[in-house]
Amino acid sequence: MPTKTFYSISEVAECLSVSKSLVYELINSGALKSAHIGRRHIVTANQLAQFEAAADAGGQVLVTQNT
Repeated sequence: MPTKTFYSISEVAECLSVSKSLVYELINSGALKSAHIGRRHIVTANQLAQFEAAADAGGQVLVTQNT
């Protein structure tokens, strides 16, 4: 369970054991919600917990590629 209030993209990638590129894809697809502080993306602990809960419940995360 998340212990911080806000996570950077790098921290989210580390928590999920995925690349930063995949975290951006999840954000762009709407599978993972984020907020902006200036030009920087952040993910709140609540948003990360919701994403993890969906994965724990057997939810499938689909990432669509925009072409």
